[in-house]
Amino acid sequence: MNPTETPNVLLVDDDSLILQTYEAALAKLRYRVVKVQDGQAALEALSAWPFDVIVSDINMPGMSGLQLLKALREKKPDVPVILITGAPTYETAVDAVEYGAFRYLTKPLDALLFRSTVEQAVRFHRLAKLKREAMQTIGRDDKVAGDRGTLESALERAMKSIHMVAQPIVKADTKSVFAYEFLARINDEQITNPGALFDVAERLERLHEVGRVIREKVSSILAGSPPKDPLFFVNLHPLDLTDPMLVHHSNPLHPYAGRIVFEITERKPLPEMHLIRPVLLKLRALGYQFALDDLGAGYAGLVALAALEPNFVKLDMELIRDIHKDAKRQQLVGGMIQTMNQMEVEIIAEGIETEDEKQKVSELGCSLHQGFHYAKPLSGFPQPRF
Repeated sequence: MNPTETPNVLLVDDDSLILQTYEAALAKLRYRVVKVQDGQAALEALSAWPFDVIVSDINMPGMSGLQLLKALREKKPDVPVILITGAPTYETAVDAVEYGAFRYLTKPLDALLFRSTVEQAVRFHRLAKLKREAMQTIGRDDKVAGDRGTLESALERAMKSIHMVAQPIVKADTKSVFAYEFLARINDEQITNPGALFDVAERLERLHEVGRVIREKVSSILAGSPPKDPLFFVNLHPLDLTDPMLVHHSNPLHPYAGRIVFEITERKPLPEMHLIRPVLLKLRALGYQFALDDLGAGYAGLVALAALEPNFVKLDMELIRDIHKDAKRQQLVGGMIQTMNQMEVEIIAEGIETEDEKQKVSELGCSLHQGFHYAKPLSGFPQPRF
């Protein structure tokens, strides 16, 4: 969806007066609104018109709002659905989260909250469409072959060889270091890169062990003499969010929580929301921030972005490669930057290797940069070249 196009909103409720109230609340946004009074009519409208947001009551005769949500997820997985109820229950809230509702609101509805929620959902849908276009050109495969015994031995060797390097994230406009990202490196003939390491650990159900080793390595570095001002980005596999040791008082990163950004890859889906929401809340209360990695490369979709509410997002390096030569990539990246700015989320362009890429990304409105153009990942805290 072009940022200048008028968004389409579908309102679903069996009460016509409520539909009129919702429509009036959205009047200031000047969206195109379609109103229907049951789930079946909503499905018919969806087959005839491209909607950007769906707002539905939960308790309706015939097809309920939850049943409508389940049907929509099979046909329109990227369209945000806002569910509203006058009789909230724990069960309906859990079901709404499980099936990917964008928000779960309760009546009586606050008009300002309702309007801002719909507006945010439109932005999420815009971003989802841009991501789907980007995904068509990006793909990776870090699989390691072998039976369980072979993989167990390889993982043990790889975990013993893990060491950390750091790469600066810079503010190009002020020529200063904004943060350092810690990256794991492995010295092993079979498991040769971090992607392969996490793949094997996941297959062996030992991801938590790998994550703990990495966090211990990072804490050892921070216990030395790190730079005073920058933030520190530390990668988390999505399933690390289910590790009880992440929020336990013994987590070696807790003393540095106020300067740490947990960077979560979007190439893997998040665990079920009811499992990770308390973890996210506890980590934020401790001072941690969050970044969503590889925006444009993953398939986690709107649920991940909405669930994490990240402070930062990173544009995948495949989108940045030769961006100065590719009008399509410029359009995609420009749209993502604009949408993230509207959502007050800082965006980082990674994989910048040339002056031309740097200049083009800056022209598109992104000033936080990372890549070989400034510095390669090295031990210690390498200084960038400006």
